[in-house]
Amino acid sequence: MGIERIKRPLLAPDILGVNLAGPTPDIGSGSGYLIEWLSQVIAAMEDSTTYYWGTDNTTFLVRASMTTAANVTPVIVPYAGTIKAVIVHYCEGTGAGTASDEAWTMNLNINDTTDVAIETISETGSKIRSWENYSLNQAVAQGDELRLKSTTPAWATNPLANVERIWVTIWIETPEA
Repeated sequence: MGIERIKRPLLAPDILGVNLAGPTPDIGSGSGYLIEWLSQVIAAMEDSTTYYWGTDNTTFLVRASMTTAANVTPVIVPYAGTIKAVIVHYCEGTGAGTASDEAWTMNLNINDTTDVAIETISETGSKIRSWENYSLNQAVAQGDELRLKSTTPAWATNPLANVERIWVTIWIETPEA
């Protein structure tokens, strides 16, 4: 977890969560780096509520919880570039009930001003949900702040959290040095 500089074309297995049985996504051929972090959710999510997830920005591991304000510690962009892909995996905790399948959109929030839609999904019967977008072209500057942001749907059946986790992987392409 953290930041990994890659000085070669990015290959599909480099991206956490790529479905290797499916088509290989075209995410560019330039140099760049990955940002990965893990956020922990320790409370049940409410209907139609906006949540933010961040990191502790030192280990890139666990932020103790999500918040309903953008005051979570963001991930700081270390080098200017272009976001080409974002993958988010959400896993409901063990013993939790499975949420119903209403459409749910996940966004990458930049500087608490710009929301970049990752994907809208509707999944039923699964404790794991994945949002993936391999066709982004979003410029970021060194020092920009990144968070996840999402407004939950009005679920018929809410997820019953005890401990939930969100894994985030971002591919940022940088100019050739």
